[in-house]
Amino acid sequence: METTDPVPDHRPQSTTAELKAEDLVGAWLLEDLRLTLRHRTVRPRCQGTLLYTPSGHFSATIHVSSRRLPRLGKSLGYTGTYTVERGVVTHHTLVATWPFGAGSRQRRWATLTPGDGSADLLRLGGDPGGSVQFLLAWHRITRA
Repeated sequence: METTDPVPDHRPQSTTAELKAEDLVGAWLLEDLRLTLRHRTVRPRCQGTLLYTPSGHFSATIHVSSRRLPRLGKSLGYTGTYTVERGVVTHHTLVATWPFGAGSRQRRWATLTPGDGSADLLRLGGDPGGSVQFLLAWHRITRA
């Protein structure tokens, strides 16, 4: 079900400065996606997976079930390598669909909340100063 909320602050509440690439390794399922466009927040129905490998590669795929965001299309994804520095995960894309571009760098402000077993929660947000704000919440389903 798609909902519209008041405009929240999409920036992670605290940036995990100690976050390391090996902390991300594993498979993640999309739990929540929030987009803020023109002071309006939308939570489209989505499903997605995010994979981080020990060798520094990643793959992200999201399927959007919402009819209210036709510009995103039904599925979007990108893959490549990743680096982590000061709580920011940078995805260096090799292959990508719109709105990402092959060869682009996608910076994600990250917060990792450890849990028991597969209860880890990873929040990835866009540039806090950007015109479009988004926050993706992922929960870990397995470690590599």
